[in-house]
Amino acid sequence: MTRTQSRPRRQSNSPDLRVIAAVVGVGLLVAVFAIIIVTAGGGSDTTSADPEYGAVEGASSSLPPLPDAGADPAVGVVGPAIRSERPEGSITVDPATDGEPTMLVFLAHWCPHCQAELPRLVQAAGEGTFDNIRTVAVLTGTDPARPNHPPSNWLESEGWTGEEFYDDANGTAGGAYGLTNFPFLVFLNADGTVALRLSGEQAPETIEAAVAAIAPPQA
Repeated sequence: MTRTQSRPRRQSNSPDLRVIAAVVGVGLLVAVFAIIIVTAGGGSDTTSADPEYGAVEGASSSLPPLPDAGADPAVGVVGPAIRSERPEGSITVDPATDGEPTMLVFLAHWCPHCQAELPRLVQAAGEGTFDNIRTVAVLTGTDPARPNHPPSNWLESEGWTGEEFYDDANGTAGGAYGLTNFPFLVFLNADGTVALRLSGEQAPETIEAAVAAIAPPQA
């Protein structure tokens, strides 16, 4: 008796509907999850979440970085206008319209050179060195994971009496003024032009000479 051999079952080339359903289901879950995140405002907006940052506006122009040597190309250029918004209030630096000599001090709370410089600036302020100029501490490079945070407490504990400007997480204000290293000091004439930029710790006599250049002592 001959046996009839059964032919092997042909495999279908069409996709498995169960696989398609699983893929579609995962895709829908991902889409729903993304919508939930967006609706809840799940973006990592550090500036709005951390009061040690400011929402910086302006800075439509910027000064070139301070070179390591040679003439500073920013001298004689009007400094860019910058504004910082925080829940406590806002502060604006607009050299073109402020009409007063100004010293901007860019500080990072974790920088040991800034930690050494700030007490010297506070002492100079107590001695009247800055009586005839506007002084603004620009807190930039802020990082909650690094030492000496928050910077606002640091300024208070050291006795800083000048104004406080809080940069954003992107360092917009620092970039606008050509920040290279910390601390970074910018001296502006009354007409808003840059008189001098200094990088690193400075001797008290250097600070005094820079202040006298933008605000000569009155006879």
